[in-house]
Amino acid sequence: MRRARPHSIRSAGRLKYRHDVNQYMSGSLWNEVRIAWRLWFRQTFDQSPRCLVCGAFQYDLHHAVANHRFGDERRNDLIPLCRYHHELLHRALDTNKAYRLMAPGVATEQIVAGLKERVAAGGFISPFPGYSPESLPSWSAATGWAGTAGDIVDGAATVINVS
Repeated sequence: MRRARPHSIRSAGRLKYRHDVNQYMSGSLWNEVRIAWRLWFRQTFDQSPRCLVCGAFQYDLHHAVANHRFGDERRNDLIPLCRYHHELLHRALDTNKAYRLMAPGVATEQIVAGLKERVAAGGFISPFPGYSPESLPSWSAATGWAGTAGDIVDGAATVINVS
């Protein structure tokens, strides 16, 4: 099981949830979901997924809209973030009470937008010379998220088909 972040909530319910998430994410079903999501992304955007903040090709999938559906993820539940920006996003979610009170998708959208602004302003160095955040699909385009709690656009609510 992944260690709890030093700044994270450690209630009994949260620890049980983390255990369940880690069990799922270390299993074969999560691997199938990741592969199916990557194929969907490549077909939809005609490019390989990259971190939506810095453009890195090495990425984690962040469960943005809903907490884990354990194999029933929707396309808009997942967004690609490099390990660094994924960690920054979780740090913001774990330490900022205002984000914890928001719908997960809204909080994620706001944090990702802020990280992209910092990259664009030179606050972060992109690993790719000449990279600009505008060269990637927007967070809402990449997920089908309309930007308000509960709004899902087009077919993004479709369950990822892993068969």
